[in-house]
This record gives sequence, C-alpha cells and structure tokens, in this order.
Amino acid sequence: MTSKQFSVLAILLMLSWGNLCWAQPDEDKESVSVTEEQSNEPVQSKIQGQLSEQELEDLLWMVEEERLAHDVYVKLGSKSNLRMYDNISRAEKVHIAALSSLLKNYGVDEHSLGKECGKFTHSEIQGLYNELVDRGEKSLEDAIVVGLLIEEMDIADLSKRIDRTEKKDVKQVYQFLQLGSRNHLRAFSRQASFRNVEYVPQHLSQNEFDDIVGGERERGRPGRGRRRF
Repeated sequence: MTSKQFSVLAILLMLSWGNLCWAQPDEDKESVSVTEEQSNEPVQSKIQGQLSEQELEDLLWMVEEERLAHDVYVKLGSKSNLRMYDNISRAEKVHIAALSSLLKNYGVDEHSLGKECGKFTHSEIQGLYNELVDRGEKSLEDAIVVGLLIEEMDIADLSKRIDRTEKKDVKQVYQFLQLGSRNHLRAFSRQASFRNVEYVPQHLSQNEFDDIVGGERERGRPGRGRRRF
C-alpha cells in the first residue's frame, strides 16, 4: 500500500456519516426546495471501471466541501430569521446523498463517511469552516457574503474535478452539484442586492459570476447544453 493509498484509507476510517448536523425578496420563491433539488438529480449510469486515487480523493474532498456548506448554513440559520438558510442547508443534504450514492456504487462504504457537525478531516476545510462561521456570525450582511463565497467556491472546485475525470457517472453528479450551487448563488445574490451588500467574486471571474447570477433558476437534469464554469 502506497502512502497516498494509506492517506485515503485513513480519511475513510476517520469520517462518519451518522453525526451530520442537519419586505424583502420572496425566499420561498427564490430558494431551491429539497423536492426540486431531488428532481434535478441525475440518474446515475453504470460504473465505469474503478476510481483512480485522484478521483477518490476528489470525491472525498467534495463530500466534506458539501458538508461544510450544510454545516455553515445550519449554524448561521440558527441566528437568522431568513428561511433561505434552512432551505439551502436541506438542499445540501441532497448533494451529500448524491455523492454518497456514487461512492457506494464504487464500493466505498457510505456509512464510513461524515463526522460530527462542524468537524472535518481535511485541515483546510476545518480552517475554512471556522473562518466562515466567525465571519458570518458578525452580521446578517456578513452571513450573506459567506453564502456567496461558499457557492462560488463550490462551482469553481467542481469545474476542476469535472476536468480531472473521464467517468460519465462522476461527471453527472458533479454537474448536478454545480447546477444546485448556481441556483444557491442566485438566491444569495438577490439577498445581497436587496440589502445593498457589495461583493467581489473570489473564485470565479466577474463575467462568470455575473452570467450566473443574472440568469434564471435552472431546472431539469444538468449536462444538457448548459454552460459549465
């Protein structure tokens, strides 16, 4: 077993699904419902060989990145009266479940993934979670900025991972997550505009960001001619 393989195995052993913490814009209209999110989920095709070490590492990273989004929104939602946080945090559970199902198809035990709320295996994600919660708890405006940061980070990170795999089923799940993140980004952007919150994209170009937030909410399964960033 190589050191890289051992590191991946260690991550799997350390993670645990069971303890996941679960006059303004019309939030019900702009936020993505769990039912809608599930209807967008791709029908996963048959597995194509085995996951490479890079593909497995990428999937494990995205599980924690989606968990970060969920856990941050749960934390900030407990201090805000915006239903948007509750709606989007529940939608993030659908994203996590899609990744879990994909990993299970490749023989990775889904019950070995996850950890208690706000605790992460990747040190970079742990540090980012702490930083985002600290910032988001300062004010509602800061909480909205945190949402924008998370969603554009997801979109950019998923694009990198889409480019690193040739497996159709993996790409489909990543594209599904991207579609959801674009819708979430639009919801946070509308709140930012309503509250006069200024925001400069950190992970996407300004043109990419503007193109997404200026578009309509996306429905239907991804990967059918939509632009990928």
